Amino acid sequence: MLDMNSVFGAYVYHSYETLIRKQPVRISELQRKVLLVLSALEAHGHTAPLPVMQLLSLLNTAANKDVYATNLRASLHTLHRYGLLLKFRNESLNLAFALTDTGRRKAEAIRYEIVV
Repeated sequence: MLDMNSVFGAYVYHSYETLIRKQPVRISELQRKVLLVLSALEAHGHTAPLPVMQLLSLLNTAANKDVYATNLRASLHTLHRYGLLLKFRNESLNLAFALTDTGRRKAEAIRYEIVV
C-alpha cells in the first residue's frame, strides 16, 4: 500500500463514502477520457495526483473541441463518488485527482474496448 504523505507530498487525501449502486455505473465520454489520461500518465511514471487545471490543459490539447472547467470538475466529482478517483487538496485548497485501484481496472477495461 502506498504511503499517501510520501507519494503525494503537499496534497491531503479527502475521502467520501462511495455510492452503493445495484446497477452498473454509466461513464460519460469525458469521464472515459479522464480515466484514460490518468492511466496513461501513471504508465509513464507520474504517480502524484494531477491538479485539475493541468488535467484540463491536457484534455484540451488532445481534443478537437474544448472541455469546459465546470464540466470537468463535475465529471471528476462524479468519478470520485463512484470510487474511481481519489481526491486531494494542497495547502492552497487546489484540487487534484489520482486513480483508485478500481479506477485503474475501469481504465484498462475502457482501453480494451477501444482496442477490440
